[in-house]
Amino acid sequence: MNGDHEAGNASSSSVEKRQAEVHQLARQFTEQSNYSTAGQNPFAAEAGSALDPNGEHFNARAWCKAMLQMHTRDKQAHPLRTLGVAFSNLNVHGFGSDTDYQKSVGNVWLEAFSLARALGQKQRKIQILQNMEGLVEAGEMLVVLGPPGSGCSTFLKTVAGETYGFHVDKSSNINFQGMSD
Repeated sequence: MNGDHEAGNASSSSVEKRQAEVHQLARQFTEQSNYSTAGQNPFAAEAGSALDPNGEHFNARAWCKAMLQMHTRDKQAHPLRTLGVAFSNLNVHGFGSDTDYQKSVGNVWLEAFSLARALGQKQRKIQILQNMEGLVEAGEMLVVLGPPGSGCSTFLKTVAGETYGFHVDKSSNINFQGMSD
């Protein structure tokens, strides 16, 4: 019984020793990563460095840390930017059936059957958003509420520029504080 107690102490001390080693390695790694990006401007990164978005060794986390450090050091020289959006005559349409749905792992097989059935049929134009107008000032938050199928996700994707799978009418106006879509 005493031997079991000693074996338990030996294994718990080895676990504690391993945890201390891991903690020390993590601390060293953190210090090195902080050192490697501390004080660097992410917009003037050396080619091929962890802060060069076009380089092989780009590290998004290091870039974000450097960006935050740059802002923290001099908030007046490097202010955070905010952006508002205005939209008018926002019309969005898609092509499909009245019961189209977002594809997921669970319903992708249903889509295969629908494709086989729809091969010979012409798809219908479905108006998703119609004559929407709005203004969201910089720093404001927009809440979009509606039942499934009412176009909430389509609206948010449209404002974000993610229009794959549907079409924004040419007469629609989306303006990001002077930058038109």
